[in-house]
Amino acid sequence: MANLLQKPTDPYDPAWVEYARQNPGLRRSLSAADAGDGGDGGDGGDGGGAIDLSTFVPEQFKDKDGSFKTADFRADYDALFSFKAQADEAAAALPKEAKDYAFAIPEGHQFPEGFDAELFKTVDENGNEIAFDPNTMIQADDPDLPLLQAAMHEHKADPALMGKIASILANRELRGVMDGMAKAEEEKGKLGTPAQAKARFDTIQRSLSAKLPANQVKEIMDGVVSADGLRGLEALLKTSTPPVSQGDTMKDFSDMKPIDRLMAGLSGRK
Repeated sequence: MANLLQKPTDPYDPAWVEYARQNPGLRRSLSAADAGDGGDGGDGGDGGGAIDLSTFVPEQFKDKDGSFKTADFRADYDALFSFKAQADEAAAALPKEAKDYAFAIPEGHQFPEGFDAELFKTVDENGNEIAFDPNTMIQADDPDLPLLQAAMHEHKADPALMGKIASILANRELRGVMDGMAKAEEEKGKLGTPAQAKARFDTIQRSLSAKLPANQVKEIMDGVVSADGLRGLEALLKTSTPPVSQGDTMKDFSDMKPIDRLMAGLSGRK
């Protein structure tokens, strides 16, 4: 009898299960440590507020012989306690305010398929190459960002989710840029070899520079996104005087017909 448990005083103490097994017929009062709790020789009997412990224990912890599976009960209790502790720890680590949800690309970001970091390098004023930073593809000052942060905070979301969202949006922007670059190369291919395409672009730029301010020239050239767009500019400029480059008195013969080149050469001898 030395192994008999002392009667617990806490009504939620797991030891009640083993104590009840050692004391068949025990009935426990709903109030803690009721001195009148009967069933084990006490004077209280099984008064109006008492319940049978067998009705208190879930069926999964009852054996066929009427005994209780105390080991299983303890294992389940420990698992639930551990889960609650982890949940409490995670809740304590959540940002206290919506603005504390950081919108940035996490380390280990996976770029979209086909991405070539070499094509996205930049050069600073000293000529040093700067590696591409995916954070440049997201807008930290996006006016909708506070709404996203508020939603994350409202639903108590894991802060790491913000990083995943930032990665998704950055890759979405990158795919758009990559598609644009591929389309530009395809259109340039319609203008001849790379050298020929560059020569045609340079000719148009010189022609425009002879007539317009630099900022207007830049806007027009930036708007040329197709071979047909360049051909249209070429057709318009052919109706005007052949351009000369700024600071250069040599005529541009790259877009002249052979007879026109010959006549221009002869006139240059006069």
